[in-house]
Amino acid sequence: MTKPTEISVFIADCDGGVFDGQVSKILSEAAMSAVTHSKQSKVVIEFNMKRIGESQQVMIDHKLNYKMPTSKGSVSEDSTTNTPFYVGQGGRMTLFPDSQSDMFKTDKKQNA
Repeated sequence: MTKPTEISVFIADCDGGVFDGQVSKILSEAAMSAVTHSKQSKVVIEFNMKRIGESQQVMIDHKLNYKMPTSKGSVSEDSTTNTPFYVGQGGRMTLFPDSQSDMFKTDKKQNA
């Protein structure tokens, strides 16, 4: 049984939050351009996944591509960045592993 990836967290984790901001900005600009110029805008988000070595990780290439009308034509751009994600039980992708051990565990007796 698969455990779904939380899409809002996944998008927010892509490129350290930069991708989330780019998508939000472009969606708003594309909508405004479509309304202003009465022509269609297009926004495409693409994800490509590739396993990292023999690990339980994948490198996600996330691409944002858009084309918006202007008064005399159109403007377009594409941007591709990538982020490594852990693949947990059932395929759930997260920035950190599900079962991460405490690397900084201290003995309570030393702190007392």
